Amino acid sequence: MTTIDAWKDLLRVKIRAALVAKDRPVLAVLRETLAALDNAEAPPLGASENSFVVSDDARSGDIERLALSSEAVVAIIEGEIRERRDASATYQRLDRHDEANVLTMQADVLAAFIDEGRATCG
Repeated sequence: MTTIDAWKDLLRVKIRAALVAKDRPVLAVLRETLAALDNAEAPPLGASENSFVVSDDARSGDIERLALSSEAVVAIIEGEIRERRDASATYQRLDRHDEANVLTMQADVLAAFIDEGRATCG
């Protein structure tokens, strides 16, 4: 299992727990983070137009994904945290405290996820 796979597996475990708990804000931030990691694995457009992967476990038409290091995964998640903290500050200035609190909570969830991921995924 690659490093990125370990991080994504941990995210999926957290997503299942959020589904069971019916915690929509946590579920949303975890799904968005999984999507951000998936997007980061995508090779640049035009990088290899004819590089389809053909193997038993690949779906038809899949292309080889980029391998992300643990440091790259953490950097992506830290970017997600920054976006939420910045948006929260904006909402606070606009007196939209409920939205700001949700974004702050989501940033805190991701910060805790980084700590857990470093301990379990490397």
